[in-house]
Amino acid sequence: MGRLDGKVAIITGAASGIGRATSILFAREGARVAVVDQNSTGLRDTVRTISGDSGAAQSFGADVGNEDQVKPSSTARWRPSAASISSMPMPGSAAVSFRSSSRPQITGCEFCRPI
Repeated sequence: MGRLDGKVAIITGAASGIGRATSILFAREGARVAVVDQNSTGLRDTVRTISGDSGAAQSFGADVGNEDQVKPSSTARWRPSAASISSMPMPGSAAVSFRSSSRPQITGCEFCRPI
């Protein structure tokens, strides 16, 4: 049993480097992983690696530094795929709900501010 069984992780920068390594590790620990990056080739490789390890992953192409690509009107195209994450076959998994009301509301200024 993994430390992240029944969890969903959304990982940005998942096409390479630390984001890719984190995605693979989280999947190995049992999480269903939503991988996000603007590099579609790298995303395919990440998903292929996770799937080859019997993990569950779904890719979403976006530049998260571009507010227009991640605001609700743009991410509406993700909803069918995002909903499929909750139904990915995982032993002992729990259902995951995606609700727009549970998403924090942030302004463009807050979105781009460094943490």
